Amino acid sequence: MPSFLSRRDFLRTSAAAGFSLSSLSCASASYVGANSKVNVLSIGVIGSIGGHDRKQVAGHPSVRIAGLCDVDSNQLSQAKADHPDAFTCKDYREAFDKYGDQFDAVIVSTPDHSHANIMMTALAHGKHVYGQKPLVHQLEEL
Repeated sequence: MPSFLSRRDFLRTSAAAGFSLSSLSCASASYVGANSKVNVLSIGVIGSIGGHDRKQVAGHPSVRIAGLCDVDSNQLSQAKADHPDAFTCKDYREAFDKYGDQFDAVIVSTPDHSHANIMMTALAHGKHVYGQKPLVHQLEEL
């Protein structure tokens, strides 16, 4: 006769396993202290969505826009006026190569066709990512 776990035993075992897994993953995660700010790189700084996303995120008291990246110099200079201490670049690859240690997260507000490369680069560098639109249109793009 097969032995079944009671619901109470299942929940107790699951809770213990979940706790040990979460403590294991937390041990290797990096934390932002209570008095620290999350440094964010904004890629696509104005456009139809970029300015709105950047301003919404920057409005949070625990966030600092550390970098601005856009292929359009005019839009980059407009956004720089809002964040004079932020570094700027025109190519997202330059941001990761030169300034990768200066930001923790990335806002991707670029046209759809460029999301996958930017987001995958950010994830490969261990950055948190916020993207307004889908990562890819087809799974084959991954």
